[in-house]
This record gives sequence, C-alpha cells and structure tokens, in this order.
Amino acid sequence: MALTPELLLELQAVDSDWRLIPCDGRKRPIDPATGQPMDAWGQHTYDVDGITELAGSPYVRAVGLVLGEPSGVIAVDFDGNGSTAKFLEVYGRPWDDLPPTVAWTSGRPNRRQMAYRVPCDLWPFLRGRRYFKAADDRTVLELRGAGHQSIIAGEHPDTNGYEWVQGKSP
Repeated sequence: MALTPELLLELQAVDSDWRLIPCDGRKRPIDPATGQPMDAWGQHTYDVDGITELAGSPYVRAVGLVLGEPSGVIAVDFDGNGSTAKFLEVYGRPWDDLPPTVAWTSGRPNRRQMAYRVPCDLWPFLRGRRYFKAADDRTVLELRGAGHQSIIAGEHPDTNGYEWVQGKSP
C-alpha cells in the first residue's frame, strides 16, 4: 500500500501544526529518498504539504505523527485486551470519560490511539512514555509523548492498514 490520493486527502484534515514523519511498512521512520531507517528522525519532520510531496517515493508506506512538543500532542494508546480495564484501574474512571478527539486504529481488536493537545507550559512535567502492563506482563496501555511517534496512516505490518476511528478523518 502506498500513499494513495485518498489517504493524502484525509491527511489534509490533520491539525496544521502536527509534525509528521515518513515511515516504512514496519513503523520505522525512514529517509524518503533511500528508504533507510533514520536515526535522528525527530529533526527531519514534515508538515502535511511536505508529506504530500513524498507521495511518489516508493519507500514511504506510512505516515507517523511526531508526539511531544513538536506537535503539542500526547497519544493515549490502548493496546489490546485488558487496556480499558487497566485505564480504569490506573485512573479510577472509564476510558470513555475521556473527551472526544481524533483517534486511529490498526484494525486489530481492542487497539486504538487517541490524540490530546497539551499546553506548552506543561511539557516539562511530562515523561516521554508511561506504560502500564497487564498481569501477563504485556503492555496494554501507554501515554506516549516526547521522543515517540505513532503511525496514523498507511501500511501496518499485520493488517490492511490504519484507519480513523468511526470512519472519520480528523
């Protein structure tokens, strides 16, 4: 699956200040000219128009959202069975108490990520990643921020690709 015109059209609706990164079909940030994994990917981000210009690259198979201060976003990652129960255990309230927001899924059962904007003055108080495990030691819930990216569109290694939750683009 490449960056199709339909996919690029959907990306036009993301927040204009979101920073994006080209990725391969295995969720790795890459150099769009060579397809080689990129080490300092956080320093080579794109806006929506820049990502759109990469549509001709045979290497760009997915688009990642750069989390943390560059985009001003954290992602709440519900990662499989037990994730909503873990949210309730950790925060003392059900996950659906969270305010409505942009969300996406790989299509795998019980998996989705939800994006939330964080005010600039709060970033110094946040960790880059906070994760919570189920009894069987699987990470089932993550708060993802600085130093991380999340694929929001394109290929997924185990499914037919990413889609917006409830079938709506941002």
